[in-house]
Order: sequence, then structure tokens, then C-alpha cells
Amino acid sequence: MILSVGIDIADVSRFRAAIERHPRMLERLFTPLEREGLEKKADGASSMAARFSAKEAALKALGCGWGKGVGWTDVEILSAQNGAPVVVLHAMAKEIFLSRGGGRIHVSMTHDGGNAAAVIIIESGE
Repeated sequence: MILSVGIDIADVSRFRAAIERHPRMLERLFTPLEREGLEKKADGASSMAARFSAKEAALKALGCGWGKGVGWTDVEILSAQNGAPVVVLHAMAKEIFLSRGGGRIHVSMTHDGGNAAAVIIIESGE
């Protein structure tokens, strides 16, 4: 059963400009594993913006938004062996997910035409 859905969109050029102005922002937004994977991408800014959108969408689906004890690195967007994105929750984000009866998280990301977007679907553990 679907418990919740979250969606987000980001402007890639705006995201690129922000990380150029504040390079340390990447350390606040992404875990070391995420940054390692993103450095290998041909268009890093587009991939980073898509993953940032996935984090935002996850926070919306969790119903908590950013803050309230949940940090950016509490939601980690990694790649499976086949390249598919995978959501890994940590700390308060994981606690909220489990307390709401979460069992599985689906994520879809895209970037095209200067935008990056993501959708998160949280299913119950039934």
C-alpha cells in the first residue's frame, strides 16, 4: 500500500551557480559515498541537482521537510549495481520512515532541458 508520495524539481543552472559560489555546500548536502558517485558523472551538476531533488522529495514524502531533526545527509541517494537510484535513510529520517510503517522506498529521477526532478513513493511494510 502506498503511504505517501513526494516530488521536487530543481533548476540545474541555479544549482550549479550555488555550488560554484559555495563549494563546501556539497559536503553539507551529500555524503562521501554520494559525492564519490557524482564525481564520476559526465554532467555532475545535473546529477547533483537530480539527487538533491530526490532528497527534497523524500523529505516531503516523509512529511517532515528539512530541519526538525532531519539533515540533508540523513537521506542518501546511491546507485545500485545496475545504475538504478536507491534511497538509504539514516538517523531521524529512518526513524520517521519506520514510525510511519514504511517498508520500501521507490525513487525516479530525471534531468533535461535545464531542470532536474525526482519522485519518491513510500510503501508500507505490509
